[in-house]
Amino acid sequence: MITPLQLSGGVKTLLLVANDKSNKHSFNVSTCGDTVIQLFGKTEQFRQRATAKES
Repeated sequence: MITPLQLSGGVKTLLLVANDKSNKHSFNVSTCGDTVIQLFGKTEQFRQRATAKES
């Protein structure tokens, strides 16, 4: 099991963005590493597919 203390700040930000259903929050992604930044695009694609299935 991985605890929140073991996660990087970028991964925590990615999880917050991925689970923000209201889209009313803003997150500072300027401190995220290159690997996490690449995952943001995939997160958006996943969110769009999930939203399309709910409709």
